Amino acid sequence: MVPVAPRCHPDAMLSSPRPRDRFSYALVLATAVVLASCSTDDAPNWSLDNIEVGEGQFREINTFLRSASVSPDGSLLAFGGNGEICVQAIDERSAECAEVDTSIDELSITWSDDATTLYFTASYTRFFDDTDIVEVDTATLDLDVRTDDRVDGRLLDETDDDALIDLTPFVGPDGAVHFFRSRFEQGRDDDFELFRLDDDGRNADDAEQVGSLDLPRGVFPTGSTRKIDDERWIVEAFDPDEFGRTIFVIDFANDEIVEVDTDLEQAVIADVTTDMVLVAEPNNRGDPDARYSLIDLESGRDRIVEPDLEDGFLVSGAGFSPDGSSIAFAVTAPGGMPEVIALPIEDGRALEDEVETLVSSRDFDDLEIDGVVSISGFGFGNEISWTAERLLLISQRSSHLISFEIAPA
Repeated sequence: MVPVAPRCHPDAMLSSPRPRDRFSYALVLATAVVLASCSTDDAPNWSLDNIEVGEGQFREINTFLRSASVSPDGSLLAFGGNGEICVQAIDERSAECAEVDTSIDELSITWSDDATTLYFTASYTRFFDDTDIVEVDTATLDLDVRTDDRVDGRLLDETDDDALIDLTPFVGPDGAVHFFRSRFEQGRDDDFELFRLDDDGRNADDAEQVGSLDLPRGVFPTGSTRKIDDERWIVEAFDPDEFGRTIFVIDFANDEIVEVDTDLEQAVIADVTTDMVLVAEPNNRGDPDARYSLIDLESGRDRIVEPDLEDGFLVSGAGFSPDGSSIAFAVTAPGGMPEVIALPIEDGRALEDEVETLVSSRDFDDLEIDGVVSISGFGFGNEISWTAERLLLISQRSSHLISFEIAPA
């Protein structure tokens, strides 16, 4: 096992595991590491030759994972599946769950900064033509539908031409919940507008428009909206016809939403730092081995990242170290257990021939896991993230939660 080298910055928190969208095939692995707080005066040395990976633990989650997300402080896991939303302490063997509805998909789970509240998109159909934003108190698991299709006191029917579609919630710089909304109208393009709700807001009348995302009809924001820094968030839009994605930066300081100018057509966000975004490009819908690229957020320049691996190894997840100075990859050994490797980053590119092993297949064997751990993520983003106390892997296909202690030496 090995160490990892980040720069200490306020956003050295974990990225939430990206939920599987309706086109993914069975699993999205999310891997997260919990990074203790650090200061610029005494920043920990996370270089790859200075990391110790310690004891591991294995947990079996007794539900099908539709989506999953780790809290900013890395202590809690939230996941949805089988009509429930659940919260589990990383160190605990069981989760507390609240029933939502067996007909609802729980998507795009996101947290408040203090982890006291989480939000998710409740989709009542498989085609995202009837959705709401739901708030969850993580202590009590009380559910509160923050949006509904009420305009001027009139409840809109989802089959009406003006039904509302609410997607991808996140907590903005002012602490209010934000989300993208489109008014479904037959025969025209969908303009997804960015809305915010203050603490008292409960329906369409209360929501305030603060931005707009002009997308062709059928293309919609998807996944989790991720925090870059205190003023910027990043989101991707999905085109089901072309199976492609576009990346946008929401810049509250400059009051604008800007497309990241890249030539990549299938850029699935895996992780983000203050100046780079790591994206996966699935080779095709059935191939679990994804290609990864680093994109400079300012210039849009992209660089392919291809770890120097032995023949037969498949890469199925990737994410930045807590300070963004390294990239960790989940890889599958031929016929064996997974491994987690890392590459250092220098001048905006990954040093592909300097592979370090963080967690070996033998380390997984030592956990005496009953059954197969499937880490094939089909490249659908955010399958690895890490902070400073644990390296956490979540297998959605086999419903396993695996974590390893990690710290600077």
